Amino acid sequence: MLLLKQGDERAFAEFFYAYHNQLGEFVLLLTDSRELTEEIIQDVFVKVWESRFTLDNVERFTSWLFILTRNYTLNRMRTLVNERRKSKEYGQFIGRTQDLQDCSFNSTENYEVLIKRAIDQLPPQQQKAYLLKLYDELSYTEIAQQMGVSRESVKKYLYWASKSIREFLKANSTFLKIIHLCYFLFK
Repeated sequence: MLLLKQGDERAFAEFFYAYHNQLGEFVLLLTDSRELTEEIIQDVFVKVWESRFTLDNVERFTSWLFILTRNYTLNRMRTLVNERRKSKEYGQFIGRTQDLQDCSFNSTENYEVLIKRAIDQLPPQQQKAYLLKLYDELSYTEIAQQMGVSRESVKKYLYWASKSIREFLKANSTFLKIIHLCYFLFK
């Protein structure tokens, strides 16, 4: 523990091998997903590494580690549930706007062109991460490996890319404004 607190990478590797199976089994029981479990375990160990200098305050390390893992897992699952709920609500919203297809303008083509323009104006790293996620449906870890960056960098690239695209669409899309208006009219 002393070497880990001092930033010794070999000590961290030993620590990882000592705990990753136990934590993985624990998280797998909660998530029932191997991919999600791997992501969570990786994030937990990143968190431990980042907070290694404050480990002096931890009295019972194993308990702290399992509580950290449990809390991170529950937060991640809560986030996924919220994302799925929002996705479902978006699907219902789009279903309500199908009546707009009778409009005289070709909204799908215009919208696709607008999205392409939004993606084209992203910085190169954000654009690459976004396209790998969108078209190849790769996980954060797979994108990080392909791009040669950390998983956290991929998360940040995707966050900023999504934000930029949303802002671009809001600023440039008459179609979105019409859908938004109709959503409230036909609600």
